[in-house]
Amino acid sequence: MHLAEQADYPALVRRAARARLVVAQLHIDSGGSIFSEDLLVVSEGAYVGDPIWPCRLSRLLASESSSSLSSLAVSVGAGLNDYASVQGIYSASGYSLRGTALEKNFQRLYQTLGSVDLIDLAVADGCHQASFVCFCQMLSETGFVLAYSVGNVSAPVSEQPKSQ
Repeated sequence: MHLAEQADYPALVRRAARARLVVAQLHIDSGGSIFSEDLLVVSEGAYVGDPIWPCRLSRLLASESSSSLSSLAVSVGAGLNDYASVQGIYSASGYSLRGTALEKNFQRLYQTLGSVDLIDLAVADGCHQASFVCFCQMLSETGFVLAYSVGNVSAPVSEQPKSQ
C-alpha cells in the first residue's frame, strides 16, 4: 500500500495496533535514487516525491487515534536489487558511501520525512557484508534508528556498526 494514497489514517492506525507502522517499501537504484514502488521519491539530493506526503505522515503520527503509535518506519531491501545497488555504489566509490548520491538522498529523505525515524532493513541471503555494514553506518549517522527483518521476524539492530 502506498500511504500517500491512504485517506483514512485513523482506521489505518487502529488496524496496525502496534508501536511502529511501516508506511512505505523503498528501493534503491544503481545511481542511489530512492523509489517507492515505481514512484521516484529522492534523486540527486532532492525530494521529488508527493509534496503532501511529509505533512500526511506528520499528521498520522500526531493524530489522537495513534496513541499506541510511537514510530513511523520505511522498509528497505525487500526485493529488486536494493543491496546489489548499494554494493555497486560502495565498490565504485572506493569502498565507502561518504559523499555519494546514496548518502545525500537518505539525508534528504530524513530531513523531508522527519516523522519517519526508523528504517526496517529487509535482509536477504547473499547480501554483501561490508557494503551492508557501511550502509547501516551511513543510515545511523544520518539519524535513522535501524531494525532488521528476515522473513516474518523483525527486531531492532542491537549494535550499531562501528566507524570505519
